[in-house]
Amino acid sequence: MFDGIVIGEHRFGREHRFADADDIEAIYERGVVLKLDAAACAQLPKPSANPAVMRDDPAESESEFRHQKLTRAWNLISGKS
Repeated sequence: MFDGIVIGEHRFGREHRFADADDIEAIYERGVVLKLDAAACAQLPKPSANPAVMRDDPAESESEFRHQKLTRAWNLISGKS
């Protein structure tokens, strides 16, 4: 899922801004074209931490998968299916 990009505000990128995915016209190997003019770019927000980061614990996933398989096998053996 593409949320947006962090861009340098000036040529040397000392200040940064966040451009949302909806503000992007095209992405190329060496650059990005925004749908915004210079005035709108100046109003872009500074980047912040993304609170929507999700983490997956493989141990939990495998444990749950094994539990479901064993339950299904037990139900088949005991005639509960």
